[in-house]
Amino acid sequence: MKRTAYLGSPLLLFFLLLVPTQSWAQADVEAYTAFYAEENAAQKLAMGEKFLTDFKTSTYVEPVFLTVVTLHAKTNNWAKVMEYADKVEQIAAGMKPANKAAVYSQGMAAAQQTNNDAKVIAFGEKVIAIAPNDVPTLVTVASTIPRALPADANAKNAALDKALKYGNSALTGLGSLTGKDFGLPDAQWATQKQAIEGAIHGALGETLYHKADYEKAATELTTAVKSLPKDPNVWYFLGLSLDQQYSGFAKSYAEAAKAQNDAIAKRAERFQIEELTAQAEALRDTARAKRGEVIDALASAVANGAQQAMARLESLYKQQNNDSLVGLDKLIASKK
Repeated sequence: MKRTAYLGSPLLLFFLLLVPTQSWAQADVEAYTAFYAEENAAQKLAMGEKFLTDFKTSTYVEPVFLTVVTLHAKTNNWAKVMEYADKVEQIAAGMKPANKAAVYSQGMAAAQQTNNDAKVIAFGEKVIAIAPNDVPTLVTVASTIPRALPADANAKNAALDKALKYGNSALTGLGSLTGKDFGLPDAQWATQKQAIEGAIHGALGETLYHKADYEKAATELTTAVKSLPKDPNVWYFLGLSLDQQYSGFAKSYAEAAKAQNDAIAKRAERFQIEELTAQAEALRDTARAKRGEVIDALASAVANGAQQAMARLESLYKQQNNDSLVGLDKLIASKK
């Protein structure tokens, strides 16, 4: 009697399913070899995607996956790049962490190309989880979070705190980098570093503005414009931050002027009136000086493309110039 019963054993069948047959393994190698040798990009892409479908457990999934994502990026197929970046764990769970970070970085770049801020943040945070000191990614995510804030107050504040954390980490990490890290000569790296530093301060300033810390926001943004003198967004948020300070000084001046007038009306002691007058005049001068700073910042914002600053710029300019806009065009032109 032939001993064939074991072939039907569930345990044996389980092990047989785990071990690829020689023909499947050979097909795996042959498909990868053909894919690797293919020089036509479109044909290579089609072969790569078929490979990922046909050989899900192949040891070659990782290099094929990486190549497929890169080929989609080269053809600006941003939707496909993001699709594959979303499927890293599904298709290539065993991929090396550094390669996963590279795919997520490509997904982040694709999201930037399509103005998908939510995806920029999502992919960027996946990169940071793997490489917490990746300065370019930290800068990108810190800069993007303020543009995609949730409506819920608690969630918004948590997002802003995260942006500050990423921005400060980027600033710390930047200090330890050299041109050699990017293959750049010292002179070129100095210029590049200055721009990155400006972007970080800009991100921190915008974040602090949204946290209503206008004084610190203005400090960060003032530092940023020194490195990025033509950045409309930095000038715009600097103008907004200074404007909030101006509004505070203007309110204090109005209150001080009222107290002065009330004292005069009540025939208060002369020294009291003089003291209140001095306080009111000092606040008036401070408010006017701050308004001038706002006008300069908003004029620079408009000059460099931030047209959303124009309405407030015109309002303040009229306050400063007896309800006239004469000379505003010249001021804006001088900021280009």
